[in-house]
Amino acid sequence: MGNAIGESGGFCVRVEEKAILHARRDLARHGFFVEPTTAVVIAALEQIFKIVERDQTIVISLTGSGLKSVEA
Repeated sequence: MGNAIGESGGFCVRVEEKAILHARRDLARHGFFVEPTTAVVIAALEQIFKIVERDQTIVISLTGSGLKSVEA
């Protein structure tokens, strides 16, 4: 997978579990009930904003329903 990321000009970031749970709760406060794996992208946004150019478009897909998991 590392080659695909580099060849496509992409990148990866790492987020802490605590940030993921915080992002999940924040999304829920805004009406989006998602599972933790879906909240990872929101938790990573702060880092992503530092990497991408200001005029680039970021698309986030919230695909996993929170009904699938129990709040930790």
